[in-house]
Amino acid sequence: MKQKLGWRYRLAVIMVILIFLAWPAGAGQAAHPFVQGYVEGYLKEITLPPAGGEGEAAITVETYGGEIYRLKLSLQAVLAIDQRPAKPADFKPGMEVYARIVNRQATYVEGYSTMVASYLPPGGRVQRGVIIDIEGENLIIKDYAGERRNYYISPATVIMRQGKLITPGLLYPGDRVKLYFDELYSDVVGRMEVEGNSVLVSGLYRGKLASVDTSAENLVLREVYIWRNGRWQSHAGIMQIPYVPEIVPFAGGQKLAENRMPYYRGRDVYIITKNVLGRERAVNVIFKNQYESVFNDKIADINWYADKLELGDKNNFTLHEGSVVIKDGRLQDKMILGSGDDVLIIADGRGLSRLANIIYVYNQSLNNTKNGQYYILAGRLDQVTEYRLWLKDYFVLGGNQWESFRGSRELFFDHDTAFYDGENRILLSADQFIAGDYAVDEESERVKKEGLKDWYAYLYVDGERVVAALLQPKMDSLLVQRVTTGTVHKVVQDELAGWTVEMRDGADFSPARGQWMPRTAFLRVNLEKALLIKEDKLITPEELKTGDRLYMVRDDFFGKVIVVK
Repeated sequence: MKQKLGWRYRLAVIMVILIFLAWPAGAGQAAHPFVQGYVEGYLKEITLPPAGGEGEAAITVETYGGEIYRLKLSLQAVLAIDQRPAKPADFKPGMEVYARIVNRQATYVEGYSTMVASYLPPGGRVQRGVIIDIEGENLIIKDYAGERRNYYISPATVIMRQGKLITPGLLYPGDRVKLYFDELYSDVVGRMEVEGNSVLVSGLYRGKLASVDTSAENLVLREVYIWRNGRWQSHAGIMQIPYVPEIVPFAGGQKLAENRMPYYRGRDVYIITKNVLGRERAVNVIFKNQYESVFNDKIADINWYADKLELGDKNNFTLHEGSVVIKDGRLQDKMILGSGDDVLIIADGRGLSRLANIIYVYNQSLNNTKNGQYYILAGRLDQVTEYRLWLKDYFVLGGNQWESFRGSRELFFDHDTAFYDGENRILLSADQFIAGDYAVDEESERVKKEGLKDWYAYLYVDGERVVAALLQPKMDSLLVQRVTTGTVHKVVQDELAGWTVEMRDGADFSPARGQWMPRTAFLRVNLEKALLIKEDKLITPEELKTGDRLYMVRDDFFGKVIVVK
């Protein structure tokens, strides 16, 4: 009996094993990810804890079968897309993913872009930051975490400001930009949007802190002075200035918490403001720690490792995190400073120990960055054909002074080029310019009979393309002309002289000294026959605004070529 039961028992066990082995694998329930050691399917989301906050990183995946699993993301987790290293921000909901699981944590996550390896929809990757510099195709920005990043622009890069296409030459250091990339691992910018212009400085003030209202974000100063035309001038007995919410005060080169400002009542403070909806707001607050001193000279050397700056007169200064740099009337990163810059430094300290609190850079040029190709040329119009012209024995404004060249220079123009007949004070189309007698064959009978001569021109060019031209029958004496920069104080229509601009905080370039010489008085310049250009377009004098920065070639009182910066 035992033998019979044993035989039947063994036969039953064998049959059960055979049935189990023959059972289709898909007929049973799929193994749990924690059992099989991985999960794959579609990404729902990757969540990260707030910076400095509590919480854990996690990944949520919907399997191909429809189950949803939320896994803790290991601190040492390796992330990849198409077998290339990636960051959490590179993963998009809906992307197919594979996650390896160890001890109930995802230790390796790989995503698949499905169509083409490393493919993103156009503009699928985004980076925000502030422009530091542009040199050639190289774009340097500082992201909002304070890191410097290098990218590249190409002729195909689309650049937009306020919904309008612009060229790279119209970008400024300090502009806040949003960069869109068409490929995940590419550093070539596909599209760029200027989110906000670099901060235009509307005022530099010094006064004693009377009170602070941190809830209303207001400062009250007494005995207020304003920086005008190279010196402090009395401005107001008392002044209230609201400040931006993100304000970071400094004292002695050190950051202060906003709520510590009330403890500095009675102390001298420097305030840099910008215009917000017609009202000034403080963007920088620097408390004077010891004694103020002001220096004007060229930068001889900068040691970035030690944050030291030396002027030509051998005075040395320490740069600190709160040092304010103003150039082109805009707040700039201190990295734009360079040897040879003409600067004014408002320092704080005593003896040989001085902090550079405010650095005002006088240097300006037609080009905002090293990438610019704008020039001003002057010369005789030798020949004009369809969309081409030649200047003979011409001059180029290089290094803020005229340089002469023999021979001819070929340039190109188009229907977007603006021509201004300064003698008759009329605008011309490209066709009218071509048809006009602005460049003539002085040996022809008609020309001799009518006494026609070649005209002269000031040309504002971008590379080899003429952006705008000022035409006049006679050549000016370029030796007496000056290159001047300044800020529009007001624009008036004088009864006798016509449209005239009054400028403050100006500087003239001195060819003899090779440096910018600050002006200590207001300057008036006539605009009636001037070529007035803003963002590659001709504008009228009434379009100038108070606070606009100007770069100009002038013949004493008369402006010739004026560019709004």
